[in-house]
This record gives sequence, C-alpha cells and structure tokens, in this order.
Amino acid sequence: ALGALTVATFVLPVPAYWLSSHTHPNALGGLLPWNDAMGYFTCANEILAGAPIDVGCRMRPFYSGLFAAFFEISGRDLQIALLVQAAAVGAGAYIFLRETARQLETPAVLAVFAAVFLFAAEFCGALVLTENAGLLLGLLVFAVLWRSAPGMSAGTFFLAMFLFAVAQNARAGAFFAFPALLAWAYFNVEGLRRERRRLVAAGLAGIAAGFFATFALTWIYGGAGDTLQSNFSYVLYGISAGGKSWIRVRTDHPEIFAAGGGELEITNRIYRAALDNVLSEPHLFAWGYLKGIIHYLGRMFNFVRFIPLRAIFIGLWMLGLAAAWRRRRDPRLSLLLWVALGVFLSSPFLTFNGGYRIYAVTFPAEAILVGLGVTALQAFIARRELETAARLGSAFAPSHALIGVALTVVVVAFVPPSAARFMSPAPPLPVASCPQGEEAVIVRPGYETPVLTAVEEGGEEIYPLHVSAEDFARRIDRWTFDPDSLRKPPGTAFIWGFPLDAEHHWRPLLFLWQGKEPVPRGRPVQFCVQRETE
Repeated sequence: ALGALTVATFVLPVPAYWLSSHTHPNALGGLLPWNDAMGYFTCANEILAGAPIDVGCRMRPFYSGLFAAFFEISGRDLQIALLVQAAAVGAGAYIFLRETARQLETPAVLAVFAAVFLFAAEFCGALVLTENAGLLLGLLVFAVLWRSAPGMSAGTFFLAMFLFAVAQNARAGAFFAFPALLAWAYFNVEGLRRERRRLVAAGLAGIAAGFFATFALTWIYGGAGDTLQSNFSYVLYGISAGGKSWIRVRTDHPEIFAAGGGELEITNRIYRAALDNVLSEPHLFAWGYLKGIIHYLGRMFNFVRFIPLRAIFIGLWMLGLAAAWRRRRDPRLSLLLWVALGVFLSSPFLTFNGGYRIYAVTFPAEAILVGLGVTALQAFIARRELETAARLGSAFAPSHALIGVALTVVVVAFVPPSAARFMSPAPPLPVASCPQGEEAVIVRPGYETPVLTAVEEGGEEIYPLHVSAEDFARRIDRWTFDPDSLRKPPGTAFIWGFPLDAEHHWRPLLFLWQGKEPVPRGRPVQFCVQRETE
C-alpha cells in the first residue's frame, strides 16, 4: 500500500502540469517536448525506427534508450509514456525510502521523501529530460550503498559503481563523486588493507564497465562513442576563462568551429584551448572555480520555490552534515560525507550552466542528509544523544533483489528498443498529393506524433490534452525558444512529430492544424503544409 501510494504521489504532478497549461522551456503546454527535450524525444523515435541516432543522442544514449522503452510499452502515446516514466521514478523512490527507513525514524524518512518528491516534481515526470534516468538510477544506487555500507563486499561495490557510472553518463553530474566513493571504500570500510585494496579495484572495474556499457549502447544505436560527454570541454573552457558561460569558447575562438572536422576534433581543440588558458592564466581558472563554488552554495535547493521552505531544507541539510561528521566512524554516515565532498568539488563545473537539476544522480545522498538533520534536531530538542547512531551501526546483508531491480532498469534501455526495430511493421501510407506551393507530410497523430490542442475557455480536456488558448499564451516561460510563434488562436493544434514519407523521414517537424475538424488520431494521415516564413 505504501509503495502504491508513493508511486501515485510521483505520478500526480504530471496531469497537474498538463492542467496548468504552463509552457516550460522543455515542454509546450506541459506536454510537447521542446528545446533539449525535443532532442531526446527525437532520439527515442530514431531508436525505435532503427535510424542511426544523431550527435546529440550520442552524448546521452542511455536516457534515449530508456525513454524509447517507456514510449514503446505505452503504445507510443506521449501522455501515457510520461505517466509510466513518473511511475518508474516513484517506484525507485519507494525502494530508496524503504532502505533509509531501516535506520532513520519516521519524521526523518518523511523529510527525505519530501526532498526527493520536490526535486522530481520540478525536473522529472512531465519532462522528457535525462534527469529522470539520473534520479531513478541514483535512487537505486544509493539504496544499494546505504544498505550494504557496513559490510560492503567487492562484488556489491562493483555492481554499485557500475550502476553509478551508467547513471552519471545518463545524466552527467558530480564526477568527482567517483574518486570520493573510492576513497570512502578504502578509508572507511572495515577490513585488512589488502581487502580494502580489492574493494577499490572492484569499484574501478565497475566504473570502467559502466562507461563501456554506455559506449556499447551508442554503438548499438548506430552512432560512434566519440561524443560521449563531449560538451564537458565547453564547460571546462568557461571555467578556465574566469567562470564564463559554457558557450564562451564560441566567442573567444570561432576558428575552432570554422576549421570544421568531426565532433571529436572540435572537442579536442576546445580542450587544448582550455589547457592553454589554465597554463597561461591560472588565476582566471582559480577565480572561475571559486565563483562556481559560490554559485553552487547560493543556488542550493533552489527547486523549492517557497523560499522559507527552501531555507528549512538548507538548515536541515547543514544539521545533517554536522551530525554525519560527529558520527563519521559509521560507514553509512562517512559515505554521505565523501559524496558531499565530491559534489562540492564538482560544483564549479556544473551549477553555472546546469542549475540544480544536474545533481540528479547524487541528490538522494543529499536527501538523506536532510533526514539526518531532522533526527539531529529531534535529539537536540529532547536533549539526548543521536539515538539513530546505534541503529546506523547495524549491518544488513546486501539485497540481491535490490541489485536485480537496478540492473533491470539498465537492461531496459538495451533490449526493448532494439527489439522494437524488428517487431514494429511499417504502416501502409496514403498517396501524397498536395496543391502547388504546399508540401505533403505524412504522420500518425497520437502515435509517435503528439498533439496539443488550444481551445476556447471551458473546452479543456485532460486526454487527449486540450488547453485553454488564453492560458497557454499567458503561461509561456520567458526562457522558451521563440515564444511569439506559439501564441495562436483557439482551434489551433500543435503537432510535433516524425514524418513517415521518404522525403521528410526522420526530420522532426512542428506544424499547426487549424482546420475545423479535430485532428485525426492513431493512423497515417497526410497533411498539406505551408512553411512559415521568417
């Protein structure tokens, strides 16, 4: 019952987002993928169609495959796929909360739940973004680590670090958490020195296996692995230039891009330019790094919109950090400290451009610190010692079922989308013909091709989604690309999809249906399109 309630709680924000008619920079009207989300949605459709994935997909192949699986099992209906995605994150949250509840008391677990829920409600669920994969895998990884920390075995640590590496490649984040976790395994896990060395070696092998799995996924989907995390070079250059934007290199060194070549060549040139900056003007790199840390501290928990509540979360997090330091001999609490250090050292490379959502993989550890802060506060008010310390010291055997669930999530990104290439027959297409000056485009509205319809006030529907044209126009986020082109009269349907005809194949298009009849759904339909001019 608690599991079902947790999943339902994580699913509910999705229809609430649709009903709000809010246009997020990554979702038109809360539904149609836009900006970065448009790229991942395109990748998922390319995977299902057997088409080679493009450059953007190769940087984050895991989420593209995972969402392709969600999309396929949902009958390629975007609204259902988003509900399935939110349910998967909710299930991961339940598993994680169940593990933390073995040591923390109910008030602390509720605080952990609140932190994870607010993070997911802001960045996951209703959006086709990599944060969903990062948070889902991060929850499972830290459930494994939290449960197994007191008696960590080499095999369990190998699998945990494998999952952690897959997660960090799915949603790039605090990469200094890798050495931090290895240091934790060596300095804070009980055992002889050779046993701890074996543990570190297992962790390194798990990291290598996780990176290899990500490269393999790219190759399976028809791309090269040379662009994996290639945008880090842009971020590094921005830091080396004194804490500038990740696109600063385009202004400072246009010749890098004018010289042409593949993505790997461009990436290598940017790395060389960043290294030149570090060697010639190291003070700029130091200043950029310091600015990044200050920026991180200033934006902590900024996904909590209500500022007094945000302040409470930050206060609890700091209390939890202090309590973990006091009890740092406990391997579970030292784990939290090492992860927090890894996040802190990584922050200058992340928060400038990614905001707080970029910490999706490691956020579960921060959520536990919030819960630990509640426990510390209770102990302070009652003028007693931190009672959870004894409970935290008790060991639990690693759960093979828990690891199996986590590995299943990884496998889902490989198998179902690959199988769909051979199982989904091509539909019969109508004969394309249009008046002169118009283009024939064949799509399947409601199947691969989501539709958002703007209607008069009072005509709203939740499925298929019909939103108030007035609310839709008023609630377009200021960061949304080209907002003026999206303000259309009632009766307009925004159709975002993938043409099936040979001429436009795999060229995603956003076009408008302004006919008197509703958009036909679920079968191949020809539209005659007039392209909008600048």
